[in-house]
Parts: sequence; structure tokens; C-alpha cells
Amino acid sequence: MTDNTYRIKLKIGEKEFEVEGDKDFVEEKYKELMELLIDISPSNQEEKPLESKSELRGTETLVEFVKRKNPKSYNEYAIVIARYYEIEYEKEGYSITKTDLEEAFKNFRDKPRNYTDVLNQCVRNGWMREAEEKLGLKSFNLTGTGASIVNNMPKE
Repeated sequence: MTDNTYRIKLKIGEKEFEVEGDKDFVEEKYKELMELLIDISPSNQEEKPLESKSELRGTETLVEFVKRKNPKSYNEYAIVIARYYEIEYEKEGYSITKTDLEEAFKNFRDKPRNYTDVLNQCVRNGWMREAEEKLGLKSFNLTGTGASIVNNMPKE
């Protein structure tokens, strides 16, 4: 008789989940994990209302919005910039590319060395996700978590 071992491995951001054992055990743990993921998914969590265009304070520029939110790292800058464009273009899920980020950072003295690393770190943190290509470039948009982080930053 052969002993079949089943395995499921799931990685979300930096978190990793792995189950190994007989078929029934692995299926049971898989179902438990799926229920847990559904319970904690952003769509099942209450979030603060997203800022509206009126919260850009009239003609608030990108620089003014970023200064008001006061990000502490390049990753926070990236999500604040992405959120600004979502509000400005009145489109949730508006995506940005590395080029968009480079253009935005031209307004600030301190710039990251590698914009791709910044965007990829935001993905690993769960703040952004990859979106459809835009003008032939890889693009990214905010997750609910990323938008919540920006929305919870100072308003003054």
C-alpha cells in the first residue's frame, strides 16, 4: 500500500502557511484557512470612508496633499501618491507605474534609488497590488489596506 502525502502551501506577502498530511487532514485545514481568509478579507472589514475629491481642499496639489499626510518612508510616499491620484481622477483602483512614481517624486527633494523596489515592497506589505499593464508598463494600485493607511494619516 502506498502512503500518499498531500501538501498545500500558501504565501501572502511575508506570511506563509503550509499543511502536509493525509488527504482528509489537508482538506480540513484548507477549508479552515479559506473561511479565515474570507472573514479577514478587506471587503468584509469596515473601513473609514474614503476621502472624496472635496477633501483635497479645493485645488490642493500633490505636494500639498503629501505634506499634509506626512509620510515617513518611501513606501508611505508611494501609497500617498497613489491615493492622491485615485482622488484626483475620482477612480478607486487607479493604477500607477514606476514612471508615474518617478514623475511625482520630482516634486520632492529626497528620492528613492530604486522605484521598482519601493512598489514591490508596497506589494509585499499588502498596501498595493499589481494591476493591468498601463502603456506597456507594469502598474500597481492600492489595496483596501493601503487606502486605509493613507486615510488614517493626519488630515492637518
